[in-house]
Amino acid sequence: MGSIEQTITLIRHGEAQHNVHPPETHDIPDPHLTPRGREQCERLRVELAAKDVLTQEFPELDFSRCAKDPIFPRKEGIYAADLSALQQRAQFARQILRERPERRIAVVCHGAFIRFLQGLDPTNYRTLTADQVFGNCEWRTYRFEADQLVEVEASRTAGDKVTVQEEWQHVQAPLLISMTRKTIYLIRHGEAEHNVNFPASHSIHDPHLTVKGREQCVQLQEKLRKEGYAFDLICVSVLRRALETLQIGLAEQLVPLEGKVNNVLVMPELQGITDAPCDTSVSLSELQREFPRLDFSRCATDQDWPTKVGKYNPQEFHLKARALAVRQFVAERQESHIAIVGHEGFIRFLLGIDTLDYTQLTPQHIFGNCEVRQFTFDSADPSLGAQVRHKVTLPDLPYDYNALEPSISGEIMKLHHTKHHQTYVTNYNAAEEKLAAAVKNSDLREQIALQAAIKFNGGGHLNHSIFWTNLAPKSQGGGEAPKGALATAINEQWGSLEAFKEKFNAALAGIQGSGWAWLGYNKQTKALEIVTTANQDPLIHLTPVLGIDAWEHAYYLQYKNAKAEYFKAIWDVINWKNVAERYAKAQ
Repeated sequence: MGSIEQTITLIRHGEAQHNVHPPETHDIPDPHLTPRGREQCERLRVELAAKDVLTQEFPELDFSRCAKDPIFPRKEGIYAADLSALQQRAQFARQILRERPERRIAVVCHGAFIRFLQGLDPTNYRTLTADQVFGNCEWRTYRFEADQLVEVEASRTAGDKVTVQEEWQHVQAPLLISMTRKTIYLIRHGEAEHNVNFPASHSIHDPHLTVKGREQCVQLQEKLRKEGYAFDLICVSVLRRALETLQIGLAEQLVPLEGKVNNVLVMPELQGITDAPCDTSVSLSELQREFPRLDFSRCATDQDWPTKVGKYNPQEFHLKARALAVRQFVAERQESHIAIVGHEGFIRFLLGIDTLDYTQLTPQHIFGNCEVRQFTFDSADPSLGAQVRHKVTLPDLPYDYNALEPSISGEIMKLHHTKHHQTYVTNYNAAEEKLAAAVKNSDLREQIALQAAIKFNGGGHLNHSIFWTNLAPKSQGGGEAPKGALATAINEQWGSLEAFKEKFNAALAGIQGSGWAWLGYNKQTKALEIVTTANQDPLIHLTPVLGIDAWEHAYYLQYKNAKAEYFKAIWDVINWKNVAERYAKAQ
């Protein structure tokens, strides 16, 4: 990277034939300037000469760079008309500019690509401000600050200004999605061999599902059947664990045709986000032998897919670009109900959670194995970034309602799960729909008014989703003492497991009204803490690893006002294995 101070002058071309009466004129191949465009160029020449912006003359143009680039005349590779390619091309161009030795550089190009160079979102024309639209032959000068272009000077006379509305009308659409409203179902694969005993197990090459993972897939199939899911299209990662999840968990969704599956796309773009062996696929021939009914033609035509180069580079920038390309691909599909079977890390990038820093994640960002979440793409705006709305669903319990007896009765569990938790789910989704409408209508008052309902019902859903997994019947290890790192941490901090329980129960007893007691992990101090939250407030400042519900609906039918007995009995069904797993992930 060059160390000299540079200025970059971005200049949009003069009006050309395709700028007149769009979109019909977009069919003109490589159009010339119009007479008006030539007049704009003359004004530009005079203004730049007066400003002495360009000091180097070009008696002849050098096309040697074009001659060395075999793909530039075609719309392939980095010249493809998709978001990921354009993002990569803009980043590449910025890098070239940074590395040039010249102090003053002019870039003459096109309005939309200028916005890519600026780091704006050129696909969302409805969010552009007037200052972000370049007129024909307009110039603006920038300097690099870190990796950002900061404007230092702009044209005042040469460019013919256009409004944002005019710019919108001049856009043809490979990047602006015209689509019907559709529902997207994101599904994480079942537990695989690399999910056990990590990080050592990450060295397993393209691991299979575990026995537990296959059981999760069977439960997934039952859930999809019971709740009436029906997918028009299923997009699945190329990695084994996702393909095996498809075959077991979505078996009833597959549409056969002449010995093949007709409604599934195997997409290498959906693979994991690291370059570890566990996120690296086996060969195409092995996949075709193991999954003969699936169509791998998309993999066969993708030269970069088996490697971790190009768009499969595990760096954050490339992951964002790959996620954008997948989102656009899905948005352009004609199907209304599309399932995506993939991996937790890449699912987060699909949702716009663009970070590899796991310390920034909240419980809502974590996808469980075989978890299904439902989202909506809306065509009200071409930008997909703000169009995704999370619709939560009631999770299945991993045990029968009466499995926790005598600690918690089957009657309480059934009411608690099917009535109370379901109410939080229903009310949260309703509040989210109202919030989406309020945002669309720029109704700030309504947006603020809805925050209490979102916090209460969203917190109720998050808290209970943790609570159910923190419990287990004795036949599945409920009540067995913690082991390993968790046991060590508890003993070091509280002296013994019994002393910890006493401290935790004291916190539960101290809750006035309704609320929760938590064992949470503090990422700053790297220590466990016992805290309480009121009502259904979720635990935000710590990572929750164990939560116990102190609301009356959790115990009153069985224990009446003797809630201390409930606090004592519940330890007999605490799933310390689940708590230990959460503790390990939190670290």
